[in-house]
Amino acid sequence: MPNANSIRMPRHPRFVDLRGRKFGRLTVMAYAGARAHHSHWQCLCACGKTKIVDGRDLTKGGTKSCGCWKIEQCFKHGLGSSSEYD
Repeated sequence: MPNANSIRMPRHPRFVDLRGRKFGRLTVMAYAGARAHHSHWQCLCACGKTKIVDGRDLTKGGTKSCGCWKIEQCFKHGLGSSSEYD
């Protein structure tokens, strides 16, 4: 995949630039291109990891972290080893 900073953002009238916005623990850093006609974004999580996320998942609340939050929640209440959290 090319560097996210070198990818040109679409000029479509419905395109929404999400750079700088926060969604849960994720901060949108750069446009990462389109896949299957959907914009993807490079995000930085509060834990320090980066993740490429579909813009629809960000705006609709489907993705709020790189996965670290789910891991923290599992171990927070002691059910991290149960089959529900695999």
